[in-house]
Amino acid sequence: MFRFFGLFLATVLGGCALSPDISPETPAPTAPAPSQSAHVPWEVPSLHPIDVVGDATRVITTYLAVTDEIGAGGGVDVERMRPVVTSNWFSREEAGFEEYRTRSIRTIGRTRFDHFEVQSARIGSEGQIEVAVVLCVDSSKVLVASEDMPQPPESLVLWLDSEGNEAETDAETLEQWQEFRETSGARFGFREPIIVWLVGDTLSSLRVDSTENWLGAHPCEEQP
Repeated sequence: MFRFFGLFLATVLGGCALSPDISPETPAPTAPAPSQSAHVPWEVPSLHPIDVVGDATRVITTYLAVTDEIGAGGGVDVERMRPVVTSNWFSREEAGFEEYRTRSIRTIGRTRFDHFEVQSARIGSEGQIEVAVVLCVDSSKVLVASEDMPQPPESLVLWLDSEGNEAETDAETLEQWQEFRETSGARFGFREPIIVWLVGDTLSSLRVDSTENWLGAHPCEEQP
């Protein structure tokens, strides 16, 4: 990630127990970020996944919303990301959004997620809570726009921010959208499984510490 250079940019441009949606043969996730190297053996105290779902959902929801907001602004005001990520991961976010500014691009639309599963929840050797969440991040209704790209049809912009699907849209409107896609070179995201590491001294202080593509079995290709 998935978001080594911005969660959406990298997508479009270029455990207490295993969850029921993950194959038992899939190995437990390994932490990619330097701060995760201190993860301790499995015999450390564990938390029940149910106990962390609410806080983990809140953090990831906020994280994706702030990502969309900064992306819509062309990658400026990245400081808004600090409250939801660790200082270690903030530098990755900062580099990712610098790419937005360098390429003079922005995003239109809203990122969603589904198939949310807590993969592991435990207390580290220094008492810090460590949570791994696997989920399907859906950027299929997020559009990458360049500064010189024509303004998308208003109906398309409204649809990107809605919960509807193309099947509910009339043929004339779909034809208009298709013409825009073909003439503008617009690129849309897609759905893919992502693992997100969260850390914090308490559940209420959890922050995103790293993200990456999940390579294990996951029903992300299914519609929510």
